[in-house]
Amino acid sequence: MRYAWNGYDFKALFGVTARRDSDPFIAWADVKDSLEQDFKDEDGIIKDLAEPKFKPREFTMKLALIANGREDFFYKYEAFQTVVTAPGLHELYRAENNRFYQVYFKKQTNLTTLTQLDALRVGIMFDLVLGELNPLANIVRVYLVDDQDRFLTA
Repeated sequence: MRYAWNGYDFKALFGVTARRDSDPFIAWADVKDSLEQDFKDEDGIIKDLAEPKFKPREFTMKLALIANGREDFFYKYEAFQTVVTAPGLHELYRAENNRFYQVYFKKQTNLTTLTQLDALRVGIMFDLVLGELNPLANIVRVYLVDDQDRFLTA
């Protein structure tokens, strides 16, 4: 999968690629708890389900950074860190579905030791944890219509 951070291509500029088992962006957002009433003299509960609100998501990207030697590695690794940890919201482009996500840096985890891959190349693997402020800013709403352009409802 190809990604870009504020227009910077992960692989072309930083040597960073997403591992095949990394696709956190298709997960649905959890629904926030809504108002609820539980009367002692009635079965069940009354719950307001009219307008569900969603919790922000956390995305864990499993990444690898491959470079041509240690000098190239440290240049790419530090450049990637500088760009990703910059303050504010950032635009992450995911080529798989041609979508942009508004995210911010939360943390880096599961960093492996710098490894010599062959005579020239070195690399590491790590997880990049990103957050979102508003899941609806990152979720495309799709409305179904029938053959007469009438909205279908469940």
